[in-house]
Amino acid sequence: MFIQTAVTHKFNDLNQVTIENQKLRPIVSTCGTYYYETAKAQAKYLSSLTENQYSLKNTLNFADRLNQHFIDEDETFVSYDVESLFTSIPLDETIDTILDLIYAEGKLPIITTRLVMKRLLFRVTKGYIFTFNGNLYKQADGCGMGNPLSPVLANIFMCELELDVIAPSHPPL
Repeated sequence: MFIQTAVTHKFNDLNQVTIENQKLRPIVSTCGTYYYETAKAQAKYLSSLTENQYSLKNTLNFADRLNQHFIDEDETFVSYDVESLFTSIPLDETIDTILDLIYAEGKLPIITTRLVMKRLLFRVTKGYIFTFNGNLYKQADGCGMGNPLSPVLANIFMCELELDVIAPSHPPL
C-alpha cells in the first residue's frame, strides 16, 4: 500500500503565510515498497547510535534530570526545537557520520563493506519521488517522513550535533 500526503509549516499569524514561507514536508508511506524491509533492518542495526549523554528517553526521564540539578542564578535553562527535522537532515553528512562511527570508531559490528553500507543507506534514503496536487516531485535532501529509517537518522544527526555544539560548553547533565 502506498499512501502519501504533505504537511506544510504551521504559522502563528496569517500574515506569515506567503509562497516563500510555505515549506512542503512530504509524508510518504513506504510500506510495501522495494526498500521498506531494508530500511527497517538498517534502522534496527543503527538504533544503538541514537543516544548519547544528552539523550532523553521520555518526559519522565526529563523530569528526573531536572530534579537532579539545581540551576544557579547566573545559569539559564535552554530547550531547543528543530523545525522540520526529518526533511532538514543533511543526508550526505549524516551517512558519512554513520560510516565513520561504524568503520573508524567501531561503534557497531561490521556486517558488510563500507561501500555496500554506504550504497544501502543512499538507496533507501535519497531521492524520494512523490506526487502532490498532480505534480511529480523529487526530494533533494533530508529524510522522507514515513521511512522507518528516518527517525534513526534524525537521532544520529542530533546526537552528533549535540556532541559538536553542546559538549564543548560542558553543561551539567
